[in-house]
Amino acid sequence: MSDASSTYVVEEEEYQTLTEEVITLRQGEERWQGEYTNHYNWFYLNSPYPSKRIFTLRLEQQASPLIGTQGLFTRNWKTDFGISKISVIGDMYVAKAHRTLGPALKLLRHVTDQACQDTDIIYSFPNKNAEPVFKRIGYKKVNDLTRYSRPLRCKEILQSHQKLKMLTPFSRLIDFCLFIELHLRGFFTPNYNVDIQQPNEDELNDLWVDANMHYSMIGKRDAAFIKWRLANHTKNNTQLAIIRKQCDNTIQSYVIFETDAQGHIDIDDILCRNGAKQLKSMLVAFLLYAYGKKIKTVSFVFSGNSEIKDTLSALRMHPRESKPVYCYASSSSPENALINFARSVFITTADQD
Repeated sequence: MSDASSTYVVEEEEYQTLTEEVITLRQGEERWQGEYTNHYNWFYLNSPYPSKRIFTLRLEQQASPLIGTQGLFTRNWKTDFGISKISVIGDMYVAKAHRTLGPALKLLRHVTDQACQDTDIIYSFPNKNAEPVFKRIGYKKVNDLTRYSRPLRCKEILQSHQKLKMLTPFSRLIDFCLFIELHLRGFFTPNYNVDIQQPNEDELNDLWVDANMHYSMIGKRDAAFIKWRLANHTKNNTQLAIIRKQCDNTIQSYVIFETDAQGHIDIDDILCRNGAKQLKSMLVAFLLYAYGKKIKTVSFVFSGNSEIKDTLSALRMHPRESKPVYCYASSSSPENALINFARSVFITTADQD
């Protein structure tokens, strides 16, 4: 453990020159299973957006090795009142030997102070171990990032549930009923095709421009962003689904999703041409596509308003797990900024602008 008398220094450094040092620090981290190199290259070096910074934590002594890092990213926040800048803090890490309150507090406080110079709102998704550090500085919980799931094949669920286990022999009949219910929902909306082939960049940029007029949105989702997201080597089998209207073949939505080896889909990001009011029909089209591919469950992680929660509930997508969204408002922030932010819809957590 660190000596109580140790003095720590936080500095901003160039992420291009830190690659080997950061990878050496993080490579043994259990969550990455030796794959942090891919994450660093994707997250910092290959991102198409320039607004990424990295801060380092070292001992004050000369030539101190790296013992902690934290990323800071600036994004556009588009609301009904216009566009402003906000910051997101992420990719925080402190070496095990220095995991006392002092070092983490010093690192987070310095990065927060730097962020306040350029933006009014800072937000983050700390894990349980980091929450006390964020609270100590003055961050407030404003929302939850929640995973909603819908089963498409129920056999595993029935087998694992003590009271419902007796229904396992009827799992295929239940699956068929779930499909019919989805199909009826799709019957009352325009017909759509789900396409896994890559569209051209002009189509994706056109979708982004149109959707941007309807959303209260954080970040950018143009063709460059989608290409970057699909190159995320820390994800398993990340794909892009394009939903088109049958009558004129125009793109109505894209869905970035990951399929695991067990037959479960996690939706990472979804963008609809006409905003949240089109989300329901786009999700129905994608769920029907997933059913045809023999997917067992579809999950969707988002933090947003009650309208979207009602849409997910209507589609029998139920909350399974959540993690908190914490925010910090600078002294120059408008009085209602945190309230507006808490109501904002941000479906993805990795985009930068």
